[in-house]
Amino acid sequence: MSTYAAQLDLEAVFRPPKACPECGTPGLLATDAAGRANFFCAACERCWHLEMGWLSLVDPRDCARCRRQDQCLARRAAQSRAAAIEAEEGDAPCGSA
Repeated sequence: MSTYAAQLDLEAVFRPPKACPECGTPGLLATDAAGRANFFCAACERCWHLEMGWLSLVDPRDCARCRRQDQCLARRAAQSRAAAIEAEEGDAPCGSA
């Protein structure tokens, strides 16, 4: 019977992120939302979840017990409104304002 060994870099997998993947701001704040450890960026007001070395953007609707949920939902709504306005302006015929 053969034995195999693999070197795993577990420190890299479980290390907290050094900077926000969206805006690059260093110093993300650890936060707890519904029992999940997330990382909040105060600069762009986004939360990230770290799992097995991957960061994923957190949907603020999933953070029922987070004290920042209202802030994140308001930011998301404002971004949606801005995107809708931009889309409407992009649909205008040439020469119209």
